Amino acid sequence: VVSLGYSSLRGCSSLTTITPLSSIVSIDSYAFYGCASLESLSFSDSLLMVGVEAMRQCTSLKSVHLGSSLKTAGIGMLRINRALESLTLPDSLTTISDALAYGCKSLKSLILGKYVKTIGREAFHSCPIQNDIMLYSSIESIGVTAFYYSSVPSLTVINASRLDIGLSTFHTSSLTKVNITARGHVAISAAAFYNCK
Repeated sequence: VVSLGYSSLRGCSSLTTITPLSSIVSIDSYAFYGCASLESLSFSDSLLMVGVEAMRQCTSLKSVHLGSSLKTAGIGMLRINRALESLTLPDSLTTISDALAYGCKSLKSLILGKYVKTIGREAFHSCPIQNDIMLYSSIESIGVTAFYYSSVPSLTVINASRLDIGLSTFHTSSLTKVNITARGHVAISAAAFYNCK
């Protein structure tokens, strides 16, 4: 099996495991949507693309391994997966889509790739992330409400060439430290760090 098509397993609420996944290259939109009994998914470095809301509302999903070659992660890929505890995004993923992990209420650990260029709007909205966020010279924008209601303790941006931080990006977060170094334009929008406590 090299691909999973549009809505291919959607609504299979009793599905607990699926194998093999090692040869999967692409996962189309809504492929695992509503697979409420899946607890883990582990893909190999063959995985290049995951579509829109492909793993949305997999409400028992605690872990997902995406390999090291993922290039595209669709809007809302992991949206409202309330059991997801940790997420590591590979260096190959440079664009983090809108609402990627929106509403993942158990997501306490997030590791971003070193070459992230864009973090989309609402990407980690309402995720109780408890580790520091480190972004490197490739970062250019952090979208509207991307970390709204997060528990991120600190944000560090190292040597960005330009940076736009969107409206209410860290609104009502737990930030205690922000350290941004840049070689050029930095724009911080209204309420970007409003009510940090």
